[in-house]
Amino acid sequence: MKTQIRKNPQSGVAMHGFYRVSIVNKRGKVKGDSGWHHNLITSSGLTNFLTQTFLRAAGSSAVSMAHLGSALSNLASSASSLVGEMAKSLMITLATASTSRANSTDGDTARFLGTFASNFAAASTTIACLGLYMTSTGSIFCGGSFASSTLATNQAVLITYDVVFVASTS
Repeated sequence: MKTQIRKNPQSGVAMHGFYRVSIVNKRGKVKGDSGWHHNLITSSGLTNFLTQTFLRAAGSSAVSMAHLGSALSNLASSASSLVGEMAKSLMITLATASTSRANSTDGDTARFLGTFASNFAAASTTIACLGLYMTSTGSIFCGGSFASSTLATNQAVLITYDVVFVASTS
């Protein structure tokens, strides 16, 4: 049997990030919620966290930290950090899960969960953006901004960050 090859095969790989930021009081009651937002993967994020990792190149990166920022501004694709970056914390819970895939058009999801404890800010402060990093001094992988909120010193910040990978061919 002869295999037929299309003259112009189509393929696609996509990656999307979505994040949500919630402010909670000491009892765990939600006092503010950003809702789900779509992120931007930076140029260095694509290179350092994905391409170099796939190639097992020296200097490749993996997400291990989340940073908050105070400035409500769009992240540039060439950015190396958040605008108004102010809080850095190791993610308390780092969970990754791969979804089951029915076929090649379904996606895999890596989920990051983190908590910024209620005392991470010395005074009431504004938060308006979130990003994922490898280390406290490394470049940003991805991030985005949301409607700013004032965070009191007795409130914690919970984050959920999903990175969804989709591959397809036709």
